[in-house]
Amino acid sequence: MDISILIISYNVVDDLKECLSSIFGNIKDLSVEVIVVDNASKDGSSEMVKKDFPDCLVIESKENLGFAKANNLAYKSSKSKTLLFLNPDTIITGVGLKAGINKFMSDSTIGAMGPLLLNSDNTIQKGAIRKFPGVIDTIVRLTFLRKIPFVRDLAKNYRMRDFDFSTSSQVEQISGAAFFVKKDVFEKVGFFDENFFVFYEEVDLCKRIYENGFKIIYDPEINIIHKGGKSSENENGFVRAVNIRSLLYYFRKHLKGIKKLFFSLVFKAMFLIDLFLEIIADIIIEYFPAVSNKKRLKRKKKSDFRKYFLKNCFFDFLLHW
Repeated sequence: MDISILIISYNVVDDLKECLSSIFGNIKDLSVEVIVVDNASKDGSSEMVKKDFPDCLVIESKENLGFAKANNLAYKSSKSKTLLFLNPDTIITGVGLKAGINKFMSDSTIGAMGPLLLNSDNTIQKGAIRKFPGVIDTIVRLTFLRKIPFVRDLAKNYRMRDFDFSTSSQVEQISGAAFFVKKDVFEKVGFFDENFFVFYEEVDLCKRIYENGFKIIYDPEINIIHKGGKSSENENGFVRAVNIRSLLYYFRKHLKGIKKLFFSLVFKAMFLIDLFLEIIADIIIEYFPAVSNKKRLKRKKKSDFRKYFLKNCFFDFLLHW
């Protein structure tokens, strides 16, 4: 078995069907097993896979396990030494896959690999390669500091805007949308941390792979199309709250001593200041007739998160996150 492709699905039946069609239609020169964990979808995803792709192994969860736990469950049924954790909103082009996997598996110093991710219009998805998040850049990116000229430049290094996507290179962080990892490395570093429901679980995995002395590489010869996050697009308030919770857990896990305390206190203080400034802006804009409907709609989506956060997360954020 050349590769095990592990896919987690949650109410994305159309994307999942297109993804599986691309796998079986475009991978001709590799032996492949595909494992789909369905996180209690209500759109007939499991039934579709069983009917249209009988060669897939379908694991049906009775609840939404989240990304980390469901991927660990899929891994337990895998047979190959090469794992590809793949989002259902991706399309496998087949370009460079066999050669890339051969290079990947032949170098014992490499632990994980990320492909060239493309948008649906074939432009490069530049957010796929990043540095590990740091204390300063995270505080700047996620608070009102991002709006201050010169200060926001402190977050530039994290986003790697000048990264050369045409050349293979060693990197720190690759996207979880298409994440190649050697099975023995995955086992050595301890799998996905199931304390992450979703978001930052792949960042944490990259961090542990890196700290165990393995390289993480980017290979532009492998092309995969990634359409974006459909499983969560209709759950804006909840999803953003989970994102913040996962971020804070990541830093609690990887920071030590006074640095951990500094980040927790400063980030929470800055985040709450930002939250209340935005609430004041929401109120002003709501009653200011010159504001366009487009801008009102954009702010409403963000205000939905603020309402959700204050109602459901505020005290947990202060005391436990």
